[in-house]
Amino acid sequence: MNCKPGDLAIVVGLGPNNNGRIVEVVRHAVSGETVAGFIFLAKGPPPFWLIKTTGTLLQWDGDSVTERVINDRFLRPIRDQPGQDETLTWAPVPGKLVTA
Repeated sequence: MNCKPGDLAIVVGLGPNNNGRIVEVVRHAVSGETVAGFIFLAKGPPPFWLIKTTGTLLQWDGDSVTERVINDRFLRPIRDQPGQDETLTWAPVPGKLVTA
């Protein structure tokens, strides 16, 4: 699980209309509940989150919405944590900077 309630997160892997958008993770979503006028039916592995926008509206199915249900795999939390950046666990260490 990537996120927890109260996190700010970046949307990833959902196409150019939503990738990079910053959202607030509100709570776990329950299959069968109504969100933004639609009944949410879980498709795929949990967890699913109810998210709200922090600025620009989200674009889903041609509609602009302020809240939506999204699978955890499409969110990357933004947290201020002490210690080493976790990016180094999946990305190569940057090379030496060469200046002229």
